[in-house]
Amino acid sequence: MDINPKDFTSGEYELADHMVQTNSDVLVFLTNWVDSEKDTIHKNDVAATYQYWIQRLAPVVLAKKPILVLVADRVGLEFDYFSKRQTRFYGSSTAIMLNPHKVLSNLDIENEGFLVIDTYL
Repeated sequence: MDINPKDFTSGEYELADHMVQTNSDVLVFLTNWVDSEKDTIHKNDVAATYQYWIQRLAPVVLAKKPILVLVADRVGLEFDYFSKRQTRFYGSSTAIMLNPHKVLSNLDIENEGFLVIDTYL
């Protein structure tokens, strides 16, 4: 399952529907956002990414149950041995509480690190 299912063949909100059906309290997922042009990503882009994730989780939001969303994001330059070139990833690692919506903690778009949060469901 993915927050963006391939070609959406299994339903537009497959992951969120599954979370509602299983009464999930926490969602943890990994992402890899590629910055195709160096230094083009800005904080506004990261905020738009958060909004996109919330949109993709619409059934969870509509269920009005508190859900903790933890996102671990890749960041920095990595050499791709297949294409023989550098790929730049920008981070948007975050901890978001849904229902009510609140960004609990996040990392910036360029630096590796750890998020430590204190919360309960």
